[in-house]
Amino acid sequence: MSNNKRRRTSLQEIANLIGISKMTVSRFLRDPNLVSKPLQLQISAAIDKLGYIPNKAPDMLPNAKSNAIGIVFPSLTNQVFAILVRTKS
Repeated sequence: MSNNKRRRTSLQEIANLIGISKMTVSRFLRDPNLVSKPLQLQISAAIDKLGYIPNKAPDMLPNAKSNAIGIVFPSLTNQVFAILVRTKS
């Protein structure tokens, strides 16, 4: 793995830059109205300065839907299991 790969900016880094808690930054990202107007401006400026990009994956997981079914077979050499996984042409 390359050391040149840039890692994502964390909420802690934003919080440290301003001198607030990581939880306050998280609160702002969920709903900016939950923090004071001056703090909103500070957090927004820090986010821009550090180039923070939110990770949307955790937000998508609870609402994600899939029609896939996972099945674990003990062996594909057994004829019974092989018949189950055989696809129709």
